[in-house]
Amino acid sequence: MPLFLRPTWPDSNRDTDFVVMYREPPSDLPSREIHVGRIHWCYAGVPKETPWQWHVGFFQRTGRIGPHEGVVASFDIAKAEWKRCWDSGDPPINWPPSLARGARAVVVRN
Repeated sequence: MPLFLRPTWPDSNRDTDFVVMYREPPSDLPSREIHVGRIHWCYAGVPKETPWQWHVGFFQRTGRIGPHEGVVASFDIAKAEWKRCWDSGDPPINWPPSLARGARAVVVRN
C-alpha cells in the first residue's frame, strides 16, 4: 500500500505530529493523495506512560477491524498499531467528492 508519513505542520520543526497519507498507485491518470490517519505526541489528557496517540481517519474505518485509535508508549508502537488496523481489511479508499474521479472542478469567482 502506498502509505507515507508527512508532518502535520510543514512549517514547524516539531517531529512529534504526523499525518498518514495514501498516495494512489501510478496510472495514466493524475495521482491523488488523501489523509487517512494521524500519529502524534499528546501533551495533555493521557497517562505519561502512553503519550503517543494514533488513529485511522473516520471515513477510512469502514471494513477495518478496531480499535481504530489508541494511545501507546512509543512512536514505533503507534506506527505498528496503526498499520495493524489499516491492514485488517482491504476496503476501497473513501475519496471525498472533490477528489473523486470524474468530479467537476469548482471555479470560485470574486
